[in-house]
Amino acid sequence: MSQKPKSDPLDQKLRDVLIPGHVIELDQDEAEELGAFEEKALTEQEAWESVSDESV
Repeated sequence: MSQKPKSDPLDQKLRDVLIPGHVIELDQDEAEELGAFEEKALTEQEAWESVSDESV
């Protein structure tokens, strides 16, 4: 008698997201695993360069 492998809770949430109107809640670890908190901020130098006034 074979047993089904236990479903990962995150896998179940990802399947549930396909249900129209269904709200999925993720904890911080799950969100990070899915790449939700990928850092894409400017460096301080890039920020300063973006506001330089070259029209003077």
